[in-house]
Amino acid sequence: MRALEYRLRMMLMLGLLLASSGCFYGPRGVQVTRLGYNTMLKQSAEEEMLLNIVRLKYRETPEFVGIPNVVERLTYSGSFGSTASFSPHRLTGWGLSGGVGFIESPTITYTPLQDEKFNHRLLSPISLEVLGVLTATGWNVSRVFRLISKNINDVDNATTAGGPTPEEAPEYVVFFEATHMIRELQKRRQMEITHEFISGPPSAKSDQSDDESDTDATDTADEVEAASPPTVDQIILRIAPEAVDSPEAKSLAELLSLQAGLEVIPIVDATSGQLKQRGKVHDRLHVSNRSFLEVLYFLSQGISIPDEHYEKGLVTVTRHPDGSYFDWTDVTGNLLRVEVSECRPEDASVTVEYRGYWYYIRDSDLNSKSTFNLLLELYNIAIRGGAVGGAPVLTQSV
Repeated sequence: MRALEYRLRMMLMLGLLLASSGCFYGPRGVQVTRLGYNTMLKQSAEEEMLLNIVRLKYRETPEFVGIPNVVERLTYSGSFGSTASFSPHRLTGWGLSGGVGFIESPTITYTPLQDEKFNHRLLSPISLEVLGVLTATGWNVSRVFRLISKNINDVDNATTAGGPTPEEAPEYVVFFEATHMIRELQKRRQMEITHEFISGPPSAKSDQSDDESDTDATDTADEVEAASPPTVDQIILRIAPEAVDSPEAKSLAELLSLQAGLEVIPIVDATSGQLKQRGKVHDRLHVSNRSFLEVLYFLSQGISIPDEHYEKGLVTVTRHPDGSYFDWTDVTGNLLRVEVSECRPEDASVTVEYRGYWYYIRDSDLNSKSTFNLLLELYNIAIRGGAVGGAPVLTQSV
């Protein structure tokens, strides 16, 4: 009986040991590893974006590295042993020993994003469709326009800030006032940016001369229909009827040279041919958007720089026409404020070390964090969405 009891105890302890070794597999393994990788991927993406913004201020090339694949391998090792002592007639003592161990072996693949498609997205103007998506999903319309658009109806939004820091102060005040008016209408729910089917430009048939039209007096109904303007899916800015005569709507029309009293204002791409909009009264918004690289340059202009870096000539100093110093935080300060410190800050939302200093976004600076989140969202939509490698794939192997 004693021998049987001993064997039963041995089997029970061995079963418990083996059962405990499996607790880390399956759902438990996902629970332990997923959140850790989620946190680190998010943190590294934010640090990379901030680092590239800082680099551009110093006229250095930005670099993006994709992580297309993460393979997580969990290796289990276990050991079991027993001891027993016997007298001539019975078992006098026994013991069990064992151990369980896991080895985590991740394999992370890095892909420098330097191919032609990625660079094309980086340098191409952001589409009006992206602008429409962002404004339609709850983002502050002023923040979106100021970040993405560089010109509306020949009203300039610091166009020169879309490259290396210029020496001369940019124009931006009128643009800011116009987007502020749009934002005020948005807050009162009297403005929206949406899609609508509207009449397009006249077809070539309607441009024929009277002589040509007389030669065929028996146009069929199909030909007449073909000559009429087509309908097109158009992004529009719509102002509520009760707000058309509001001070904000009137001010917007004056600032952007719009016809007074418009409720539906088409938004058209004017990336090329912007000069054609000068000196005219418009019935639409001719919008010229920045590329994503220009957006990064724009945000880099207002970051804080150590005095010694100015003294060493590491960054360009921008000045007013009278020679006085121009403060770029007047342009970007209420969008994104990147501070600098000699020591690693404790109250930072995201921080990177560069040239012996720490550049960071303060955790309590909710306005800057909103713009930074918008920047990351813009990157995911306009750049990363079709870039090499796509989103990281996490594979767990056990």
